[in-house]
Amino acid sequence: MSKQSIVFDRAADYYDETRGFPPGVSEQAAALIARAGGLGARSRVLEVGVGTGRIALPLATHVDAMIGIDLSSAMLARLLSKRRQERVFVAKGDITQLPLASRTFDATIAVHIFHLVADYPLALREIARALKPGGVLLHAWTEQDRSDALFDVWSQATGRQQRPEVGMSMDQRHASMLEHGWQLLGERMEMTYSTERAPNAYLESLRGRIWSHTWRMTDEELEQGLHKLQAYIEAHFDDPSQPVPVHSTFAVQTYRAPA
Repeated sequence: MSKQSIVFDRAADYYDETRGFPPGVSEQAAALIARAGGLGARSRVLEVGVGTGRIALPLATHVDAMIGIDLSSAMLARLLSKRRQERVFVAKGDITQLPLASRTFDATIAVHIFHLVADYPLALREIARALKPGGVLLHAWTEQDRSDALFDVWSQATGRQQRPEVGMSMDQRHASMLEHGWQLLGERMEMTYSTERAPNAYLESLRGRIWSHTWRMTDEELEQGLHKLQAYIEAHFDDPSQPVPVHSTFAVQTYRAPA
């Protein structure tokens, strides 16, 4: 494992609470992935960076079996605690050195993971090795609504948009895939969903370094961003303890491995 790649051990206890979908949305996201990849009851599927299984567990009802790989023992333990009858099997491992045989899987799922992997080109080569001929990579991520002012204020205050990613740039995800020889298949598929978030709760989640992008910030950088965000909240919200709607988009793009 590259020393720069990010491991989510510290987030295992709160990951589902902070990154999980609202009730019923996990099943919708799984169905979207299955449609995007043409997955069915005979499909064998790998998820890299499987985490707590927020994708793998509901997706397992659409396929023959799911194999999940993750660097975090704590995240995998959380997945196993939630697993019931789903055919989801996991192993601790590095996605740049998959402990799996070549030409094994009909599809690989990668959800919001490549920006956390320093040597993501090697991870892409390993994924290609593990796919059967004609297999696909389903690259998925969640996008914040452009009207999310708190996210924008925080990003501008901390320079998050200019801060280099650990791995693949999220703004250049499609260009990066093409650059490494992956073939785009079809149009991007997406679904929207809504949650609620109180401005003060968002502020405190950042103060508590809940989000992985804050783990690399110095205390000074964090405090400067918090100060500007708090000033914005005080100026624009009468009662910042009250939740407000937040709209998000879950997107899936399908690729075929380099020839």
